[in-house]
Amino acid sequence: MLVERMRALMLARSTTNGLRDALIVTLIAYEGLRPEEVLALKVEDLGEKLRIRRKNVDGGLLTYTKNRRKRSVPFTAAAVRQDIAEYQR
Repeated sequence: MLVERMRALMLARSTTNGLRDALIVTLIAYEGLRPEEVLALKVEDLGEKLRIRRKNVDGGLLTYTKNRRKRSVPFTAAAVRQDIAEYQR
């Protein structure tokens, strides 16, 4: 699968950036988050579910999501839990 190959290449870098990039790809591909939502996530948004409250606009300005609603996204892929656990270490 293309997503798994992309993740493997990123994780092979064995740096924090490689792990971060793999997590970004995983959240977009498996959980359906928009790129601007992923970039606005903070550590406190990661729990039993992902709390989507804002989006990143123009590389730093945080604003409301597309429909101005907060939502929780359950983890559907084991890869997401694994990546988040590794990233939080």
